[in-house]
Amino acid sequence: MKLILAITLLFFTHSVFSQTGISAGGSIMNGFGTQKRLPALNLGVEIPRDSESSLYIRTTFSTRSSTTEQVTFQAIDNQTFPVIQNGKCDFKTGYFNLEGGTRYYFGEGYDSGLALYGGTMLMLNTTGVVRREAEGIDETKYEFVNSIGEAYAKKGRILSFNIGLNVGVKKHVGIGMFFFDITGAYSIFALSSNSLATDYGQKLFSPIMFAFNFGFRRDLY
Repeated sequence: MKLILAITLLFFTHSVFSQTGISAGGSIMNGFGTQKRLPALNLGVEIPRDSESSLYIRTTFSTRSSTTEQVTFQAIDNQTFPVIQNGKCDFKTGYFNLEGGTRYYFGEGYDSGLALYGGTMLMLNTTGVVRREAEGIDETKYEFVNSIGEAYAKKGRILSFNIGLNVGVKKHVGIGMFFFDITGAYSIFALSSNSLATDYGQKLFSPIMFAFNFGFRRDLY
């Protein structure tokens, strides 16, 4: 949250008198090779540098994908019998993106008509995973363990830093514009918060991320 506020403040201090645009819309987020396409909400701010280019920042929040798996539980106390039990757990995973970069407009420019746009961007991506309690397992006596007997946390995340491109098309109508664009990003590095994120968050995480975005940008004068 502090990072979002800092970047937003930087954009506004760059040009407080500019024709700032505030956008909202929908997205489809997909990690390449994961076969998961998650609906999402996007919110953004865009500030022109001149009539042909701008700076933008956008956040995207996905819905969660749910999967159920058979997993192993181990007794916390050695006096508990049986020592090992199998149970079914629900895992919910989702994405959060924070991206920002430069756009260059080709056509009628930033604030009028029809135009194509594109540019480079940086992205901070979080792939989160949450485990629900297993059915039929008393988790006061048993804990969910990995292959070497270590207990998993209830939630985890994979944080990745990405570079990429954003390309799209927009059409101005009165007070703003409709837009459609595609973001493609490649992970430079990624960090897992714990073994749950490593073992179960990896099923949604991909080093190559795509987002298909559409919505409306309202221009503020």
